[in-house]
Amino acid sequence: KQAAKKKIPFTKDEINLLWEKVDEIKYADFTLILLYTGMRIGELLDITKENIHLDQRYMIGGKKTAAGKNRVIPIHNRIVPLIQKCMEQSNNEWLFLNKRGGKLQYSPFMNYHWPNLMECIKAQHTPHDTRHTFISEMDRLGVNTILTKRIVGHANETVTQHYTHKTIEELIQAVDKLD
Repeated sequence: KQAAKKKIPFTKDEINLLWEKVDEIKYADFTLILLYTGMRIGELLDITKENIHLDQRYMIGGKKTAAGKNRVIPIHNRIVPLIQKCMEQSNNEWLFLNKRGGKLQYSPFMNYHWPNLMECIKAQHTPHDTRHTFISEMDRLGVNTILTKRIVGHANETVTQHYTHKTIEELIQAVDKLD
């Protein structure tokens, strides 16, 4: 069995670059949606337009665990225009489509589109790093862990903690709180 690749959250600069080039880099929008929802790549690929409620800023999606299935996933106001644009691009039921107008599939995305996207932003991440980024940011912002757990569809808090990354600066700030 191959060793799991170390998860590395996206940097602020990488996220900002995705925003700056959202109309130039193919699937920058897809990546930003992952970064702002904490969804797994397969969950976003499987999302259907009928499960997106933009006016109320949530979607129904998820899989993998009982806690993750058919969960409410809030939509950050910054990604509303990205989702709106995807929804308007075709009459197909899926949010993200391949060049033939069908559902975008995992393998072509991972084998071709993701490496191209990473090359464009000069980074080395897996799509799952977006999930680690989301959960780490929620923790950094002090969001209640029960809320984060519910948003990302984790069955228990221990799993959510595994996704939380801390910088050296955050660790120093923590010990500096001591009297």
